[in-house]
Amino acid sequence: MTGILTALRPARYCRAAIVWMPICIVAGAFVLVARLWLTWVLTAYAVLFGVNLRQAWAHRERSLTNDLVLVA
Repeated sequence: MTGILTALRPARYCRAAIVWMPICIVAGAFVLVARLWLTWVLTAYAVLFGVNLRQAWAHRERSLTNDLVLVA
């Protein structure tokens, strides 16, 4: 996802996102139905991923904030 936001040619990453996103969503839905407690993990991960995307959108992929989010 960050490749789409920061690459010089984001079209290179769109095809992979279009192919893999539905596969990951369907597989993730099956896992969430089987293990409902993972919704808490997903929520925490979504917040951290949102911070990561915001840093990528601002072209600060190498900032200390982004590194700390990746470690967390």
